[in-house]
Amino acid sequence: MNLLIRCSYGCEKNKKKKERSIMGERFNIKDIDKERYIAIPMALFTQENYAGLDNTARLIYGFLKSRLNLSRINRWFDENGDIFFIAKISEMADFFGISKGSVSKKMAMLEEAGLLERKKMGGHQADRLYLRKISSANVNLQHNVQVPLESSIAPSEEVIHNEYGCDNPEFPAGNPEPSCHCQSFPEETQQLSEFPSGNPQIVDKLA
Repeated sequence: MNLLIRCSYGCEKNKKKKERSIMGERFNIKDIDKERYIAIPMALFTQENYAGLDNTARLIYGFLKSRLNLSRINRWFDENGDIFFIAKISEMADFFGISKGSVSKKMAMLEEAGLLERKKMGGHQADRLYLRKISSANVNLQHNVQVPLESSIAPSEEVIHNEYGCDNPEFPAGNPEPSCHCQSFPEETQQLSEFPSGNPQIVDKLA
């Protein structure tokens, strides 16, 4: 009996030791700035006019907001300087681990809440998506809920300049140009290709 108890205790102790051995490392103060985050404005949780959004819709808003600078670098802005996105529902579904139908439903929630605008381009061109600001003068946008981005989905380190680069014919000389779009941005860029009609598309998987 004593031998059995001793074995049970020893086996349990070894099991716990094994569980501890597969735990991740502790966060160190040197690690904080290395994380990439999706920042979700707190107003999406606290303002009554956004009560109809669920957490996935809020997360998608934060995700699109985190890609504003990527669109700027890729020169995805119109003649007024308004930044737009060209997002594939299938890639977003893979990224968030949900169905394409769920992504479409969450995007519709954002549109209904006035946080997302869809512009039909006609022909074979993909729709342009414009993210809209939170409509409250009393909101402190510095108060955000932050969700870390896994390093496995970090964008490519190479900036690919095609006809949507420095001499994009879609943007005339009088159009405002970001001063840094010809530089390399290791953490902000993705490869570009074309739709059959010449419309840009992100080809790297989001996840």
